[in-house]
Amino acid sequence: MSVGIILMAVLLLAMPLLYHSGQPAKIIPDTVSFLSIMVISMIPFMAFQTLREVSEGLSYTIGVTKATIIANIINIALNYVFIKGLWEYLRWA
Repeated sequence: MSVGIILMAVLLLAMPLLYHSGQPAKIIPDTVSFLSIMVISMIPFMAFQTLREVSEGLSYTIGVTKATIIANIINIALNYVFIKGLWEYLRWA
């Protein structure tokens, strides 16, 4: 949990540095939006990672394997939907 808070602080403190990084000004708002989402997701990710390591340490690897496979399938499907722009078609269907 403390690692997640530290990483959140690092991301929040690094965001203003984007304006001095020499990147095109038009991509910085999108980058800030992306990093804001990353900041929000840091604590749940660290909680998942901690529980994953504990369960693997207790030799309960089947649950972790199932969760990883299911998450990867969902990730592949959603990547396809978002990358191809199919969300508009699914929303109105």
